[in-house]
Amino acid sequence: MIFTKLLALLVTCLYALGSVGVFWGIPAGRQRVKTAGILFTCGGFALHTLLVVGIVLLTPPEELSRGYFMQLLAWCILLAYFVGWRLLKSNFLSLTAAPLALLLFILAYKVGAAQLELPETLQALFLLLHIAPMFTSLGLLTLAFGAALLFLHMDRKLKAKAKLTEFDRDLPALGAYDRINHLAVILGFPLYTLGIAAGFIWAPLTWGTGTWDPKEIFSLFVWFLYALTFYLRILRGWRGRKAALLILGIFGISVFSLLGVNLLLPTRHGFSFLSLVAHA
Repeated sequence: MIFTKLLALLVTCLYALGSVGVFWGIPAGRQRVKTAGILFTCGGFALHTLLVVGIVLLTPPEELSRGYFMQLLAWCILLAYFVGWRLLKSNFLSLTAAPLALLLFILAYKVGAAQLELPETLQALFLLLHIAPMFTSLGLLTLAFGAALLFLHMDRKLKAKAKLTEFDRDLPALGAYDRINHLAVILGFPLYTLGIAAGFIWAPLTWGTGTWDPKEIFSLFVWFLYALTFYLRILRGWRGRKAALLILGIFGISVFSLLGVNLLLPTRHGFSFLSLVAHA
């Protein structure tokens, strides 16, 4: 366990350095600082991968903590960023990649060792059919969120004919952001649908029948908005500003569902707000 704790600390430090590098280097046009930030982020992701695999190999499935799943979510988000980075060959995606991973890692420390209740016979399928698709879709959604923010930023500047900064001139054309959003919706919605369907099957098997808790209600709301965005993009041909605003809405509700509901509201999926305070 000392090894995994040390590895987690190294990953956190590398993501912190990566965040400083990209936020200082990209807007200021400092190529060396930007490159260093990207390399720190890549190094953090490599160690992060080792950490995720190592914990699974060293820890029985029934002992995996909620903190581990938060680290896994951070890994899925970074993986989505690197895939988008590779496809578009643009380093602007690193602006939000390392900071988001760093934030989730800090939250993983806070939620501590709270165990995830699940029957032993369902654990492998739970990871495969619920956790993996949900986290992958959230990674794609986070990627689309960053692209939507930059799309709105550049769209506003171009329409106002405002002077472009060095940072603005380094950004890709508006169509690149729209392609990211399209990819996130095309791939993310089916994955989210699979994950949420598996979750609603697993819930009664794990906790028995009962009233829906806030997490399940918010997840359904996110699914409805995701489905609406999928319909509008594919069948109605929505592009540009409207599609970007929809992505921002879905992402905002998803963040509240993940953090606000899990930490503050009474839910079976919660991270236990009291234990979080105790570890602060």
